Amino acid sequence: MTALLRNGDYCPDGMGGFRQAWGGEEVLERVLFQLTARRGSFPLLLALFGLRLLAVLPCTLVLGMAAMEKSRSLLLLSLGGGGKRARAVTYGGAYWYRFGVCCVCLLLAALAELWLVPQFLLLAAR
Repeated sequence: MTALLRNGDYCPDGMGGFRQAWGGEEVLERVLFQLTARRGSFPLLLALFGLRLLAVLPCTLVLGMAAMEKSRSLLLLSLGGGGKRARAVTYGGAYWYRFGVCCVCLLLAALAELWLVPQFLLLAAR
């Protein structure tokens, strides 16, 4: 069940609510909603999702570096390159410190996103 949109506004049903689409009409409404993205809305998408990318990508790379050397030796062993047997990845205190810093960064980014994204949407709606 999807509300009907006409010219960017919901269609009233005459009883204080909005008209609803069902079945094939609902699918058509969803497709039309997706196609209404205007030109120039890409910078808005970057503003909405760029903050998440700026927080998640560096944290993923920082935490992934801990197992990179072990992964390399396992790759060489599996390709028959005569690599040494690799031990399991052990995480020392430095890793857990980086893990804690990444958790704090992700928390701050999530809170900033919860505050900034509605502000960006209000600016875009004007």
